[in-house]
Amino acid sequence: MAKSKWLSLVVGALYFVGLGVLHFQGRLRTTEDITTVFVVLLIWILVSLGIIWFADEIAPCLGTGRWRDFLEADWGIFVRIVGWLMFLLPAILISLKKLRITGS
Repeated sequence: MAKSKWLSLVVGALYFVGLGVLHFQGRLRTTEDITTVFVVLLIWILVSLGIIWFADEIAPCLGTGRWRDFLEADWGIFVRIVGWLMFLLPAILISLKKLRITGS
């Protein structure tokens, strides 16, 4: 298994650790809150992991018409980068929010 796949599994696990921290801090009080956040996070992680893990298979399927020859299998690295950006977006947004709150 590639390093990218292992790293993505670790980051995904850290998201669930963060969910547990939020629960024990008392920010997620009701079962509905916990369930909603868990399901949304699970879907987000699965879609992101799918893009990261299968980027080389997704790349040739992108584009139509004249762009078909432009997007070849070696464009998988760009699909993988988009997958990582999507995967890390919640952490980036939370970090920016924390910086804005503590920076004021």
